[in-house]
Amino acid sequence: MRKVPITPLHFAYPWLLKWIFKRLNTLTLLISSFIPDVENIILAFMGIYPNRLITHSLIGVFTIDLFLTISIVYLIANINLRRIGLPNLKPFKLSVNLIISGILGALLHVLIDTLHHEYNPIFWPIGPTYITGPLVIWLGQFQAHFIIHLLSLLLLIYILKKIFNKNDERLSIIYKNPMRAMIVLMKSIID
Repeated sequence: MRKVPITPLHFAYPWLLKWIFKRLNTLTLLISSFIPDVENIILAFMGIYPNRLITHSLIGVFTIDLFLTISIVYLIANINLRRIGLPNLKPFKLSVNLIISGILGALLHVLIDTLHHEYNPIFWPIGPTYITGPLVIWLGQFQAHFIIHLLSLLLLIYILKKIFNKNDERLSIIYKNPMRAMIVLMKSIID
């Protein structure tokens, strides 16, 4: 059975990290938290399975994931978002904070995946090629995925609700006025 990553659920964890460590770069955390799954999508289209390789390894976090994150953050920071009614981001500036944020977001993704996936190449290219997550061993694959996805979804809803409430909006703005929802989210991303 071909598995499609539910990448947006990974966005919940970088927000938590940002709330704890205020100096981290929000945009970089969010971008890096989905970067490991870019590989999944590309390999799935090529028919390669298991589709979790270098970007889901520790080496990948510090190399490919970080490089892709910095490249995408640079591109996004240089887009004139005002043309579509969104606030512009701060100008791109490569810094230690940006690099740490990029590493932490991707690392969080890899560690969360390590809990509930069968194929975790975390120590690639050394050690066992794939490690099975502890929740898969204890509960089975379906239950492990279900628990992590449910927790991630609930956490993401809580975080979005908190962001919108802080801006005197309700969660329903997402479907009632998507452009306003994007503006509120963009403002919360701009550090």
